[in-house]
Amino acid sequence: MTRMRAIAGRSSVVALLVGMLALIAGIGTSAAPASAHSAGKAVVLVRDFTLSPVKIPAAPAKATKATTAKGKAAATGTAAAATDGWQATVAIADFDSGAPLQGTAVTVGIADPNSTAPATKFVDLEPTSLIGQYQATVGSVAPGPARFELRVRTVPGSPPVQPYDRSYPVTLAAGQPVHVVTASGGGGGGSSLPMILSVAAVVLVGAMLYGLFSVRRRTAVPAATKSSGSPVRSAPAK
Repeated sequence: MTRMRAIAGRSSVVALLVGMLALIAGIGTSAAPASAHSAGKAVVLVRDFTLSPVKIPAAPAKATKATTAKGKAAATGTAAAATDGWQATVAIADFDSGAPLQGTAVTVGIADPNSTAPATKFVDLEPTSLIGQYQATVGSVAPGPARFELRVRTVPGSPPVQPYDRSYPVTLAAGQPVHVVTASGGGGGGSSLPMILSVAAVVLVGAMLYGLFSVRRRTAVPAATKSSGSPVRSAPAK
């Protein structure tokens, strides 16, 4: 009877262990689509999106002719002042591996912050010397509420990426950079959920195995007893 109870106890522990591992595997699987490739296309992770104030050179003024006091024509012109603009710097990576993405089309548009209508004009950002970083002057926007739209697309002949479209409402201050996105999670240095689940599984397995073998040690060798239930004691040697 005692042996049967021990077997039943071990079976219950094993069943519980299998169930918990299945639960952890299910949680890990449900979290996978956010970090894995989708339909063979890399999922875009925006690691940095910064707007920096810059001066946009004005177009050259057209020369005009004026008559001097001596009746001679002289070329004159009014130099236009440079305007305040914004330079967009974007760094993108593969969400799954954390590797910088290159060979992609990255564009930024300026939209009306008081409307949900998409931007009508986008500026192409050019790759910088850093792999996965793109940069360009996107235009002039007055300080205050603003809205910028970021798009990422696949360039023909390059590894495909999932189309990325997102609108970012911001508040601009004259002469001050705006960090729209900074160090998003994911990839090689991002989402730690799979690792946490793996560690939890290891700890759970260790705890279950410890409990299983503890039950075996307690039930494997029961003490010999008399019919009255008292332990049998051997007679001392003469």
